[in-house]
Amino acid sequence: MTSPASPAGILVVDDEAMARESLCALLAKENYQVWETGEGDKVESMVRERRPDVVLLDLRLPGKRWSFDSEVTSPDANPTVGHRHDRLWHQ
Repeated sequence: MTSPASPAGILVVDDEAMARESLCALLAKENYQVWETGEGDKVESMVRERRPDVVLLDLRLPGKRWSFDSEVTSPDANPTVGHRHDRLWHQ
């Protein structure tokens, strides 16, 4: 008998606590493994330690500029950037 696959891990990063907590609750209800932070300075260490499958990242965290380098992402990573006002979100 094979064991069931472990749930995908998702790191949610947003300084707005209500948005972050709501999204985490929704994802946990769908049986994803969820980690969260509201602090941009913790993101890189959390990615290295937890190795999430997906990072939902607020690109406008106060005082933080983002880059996606090979030290943090895996060689097969494909960073995708979207904005809540993009057409994708309204389909």
